[in-house]
Amino acid sequence: MKALKALVAVMGILIVLGLVLLGWGIYTKMQKPGTVSTAAGPVVEAPLAGTAPAAPAAAPQPPAATFGTVTLAEPPSTEIEAVGVAEGRILLRLGGGGKPDRVVVLRAADGARLGTIELTVQP
Repeated sequence: MKALKALVAVMGILIVLGLVLLGWGIYTKMQKPGTVSTAAGPVVEAPLAGTAPAAPAAAPQPPAATFGTVTLAEPPSTEIEAVGVAEGRILLRLGGGGKPDRVVVLRAADGARLGTIELTVQP
């Protein structure tokens, strides 16, 4: 009977310890910014073609000036499916509107449209 009581006590301690470790793990994961995920999957921040790797920032920079409203000429019923930011660019994954799925690349500094990548299926 003493062995059973000792076993129950040890298992109780292990459960409490496991809950503490789980809470600590969740807390530390919440402290790491910069991960974006959507229902379709995570947005991967990758270098854009033709760009050099970003150098580490030497000193904090003042906040960028806003660029106001940017209007994208897209057909009706177009939906923004995902948003990502990489190397001073805003990446919008768009779908619908009677066009193939596409990624629109905007310059974050002024909102200028840099280009569009259309995603088509090859037969």
